Amino acid sequence: MHLILAFRAFFAALFGRRLPPEVIPVGLLPSATGDDGSGTAGPGAVGDDRAMAETLEELERLRSSVAQLQTALAARDVELKAYAEAKTRPDATAKAGANSSANSGAKANASASAPASAPQSAKTSSPEAVAVTTLALLQTQGRLLDFLAEDIGPYEDADIGAAVREIHRDLKRTINEHFKIVPIRAEEEDARIQIPAGYDPLEVKLVGNVVGKPPFSGVLKHKGWRAAEVRLPQIQDGTRNLVVVPAEVEI
Repeated sequence: MHLILAFRAFFAALFGRRLPPEVIPVGLLPSATGDDGSGTAGPGAVGDDRAMAETLEELERLRSSVAQLQTALAARDVELKAYAEAKTRPDATAKAGANSSANSGAKANASASAPASAPQSAKTSSPEAVAVTTLALLQTQGRLLDFLAEDIGPYEDADIGAAVREIHRDLKRTINEHFKIVPIRAEEEDARIQIPAGYDPLEVKLVGNVVGKPPFSGVLKHKGWRAAEVRLPQIQDGTRNLVVVPAEVEI
């Protein structure tokens, strides 16, 4: 019986109509009458119809999934063909080669016309070297790393306060010498402000119950800081070996 249901469901899903009875082998075709020969469908026939309906629904879902997959594959095939055509396009290759030759020639001419005594330009400083240089300034002028490495647990609060006052003064002077720090927002903290659409998420961080799209209204909890100017010493070697300050040895 399950085999007949499967055949019927597949035929109906494929051709949109019922399976002709003449193609079903003799003995497998279910009787139109109930078990008592009364001509009414028994419980088994009702169950078979329900199972067939469920099978048809499952086949329809499978056919829909196959259609979606075929559409996606076709779109992907179009993208791959376009990419292959762009890669093999002769004019693009020739243009790239011409640009490369022109750039090489311009660099060669610039090198030839440069004075022989001109020093080589300094290498671009790596982010690590810039960070280490900043730490070096804070250490040499404010003793920041020494203070952070010190175990202040055994000291009294009064002693710590005196040391912190001196470190605070030196670090503030160092920061002001090498950076111009300005607030991002001009409003006072705890003031209610408006954040318009198109705001810069690097400058404004939204916290709390952020729902929907801007504009937003909220309370300013911190003004934020921006480095308007940076005046770090010139770093000639980008590979500084991450030395903040050298060890000192008295001879």
